[in-house]
Amino acid sequence: MRRIIIAIDGYVATGKSTTARGVAARLNYLHIDSGAMYRALAWHLLEKGIRTAEEAAIQEVLQDFAIHLEREGQEMVVHVGDRRLEEELRRPDVASFASVISALPAVREKLVSEQRRLGRGGGIVMDGRDIGTVVFPEAELKVFMVGGAGSASPAAVRGASPAGIRRNVGGGEGRNSRAGPAG
Repeated sequence: MRRIIIAIDGYVATGKSTTARGVAARLNYLHIDSGAMYRALAWHLLEKGIRTAEEAAIQEVLQDFAIHLEREGQEMVVHVGDRRLEEELRRPDVASFASVISALPAVREKLVSEQRRLGRGGGIVMDGRDIGTVVFPEAELKVFMVGGAGSASPAAVRGASPAGIRRNVGGGEGRNSRAGPAG
């Protein structure tokens, strides 16, 4: 059976990652959290002492930035160089800096290129923002998640439930193009 690319976009806190993990596990696909990739780069920059969005300094670091994702059971494990990142990706300073750097064209170009490389063979479920419009416009399945008014989405509350999910047929995705990385 042919393995496809599944792109899950949506608003913040709608259960994108929870849903993507559940779908990937069910299909035996790799789940790729694009937001974790931005947080990994933010962590790497902070470790190198770069704390502002100085494009020249960041571009220099990007030349040698090596991120490696691997599957461990049903989870995606992120490595930068030979360092495995776990708790580092959840630090508030890392998440905050990821939002800042995600707006830089050089950062977007580097990470979108890496995301496309990871998806080349199919068999992935990638969640985040602009996944179905920018990263994988040719994805065989695109999902755009929305949450209920004033509450967490059912998917976020019940795990990988399909509640609160609608298949995108031309609307919605572009609304996230100006936002930072999803996680």
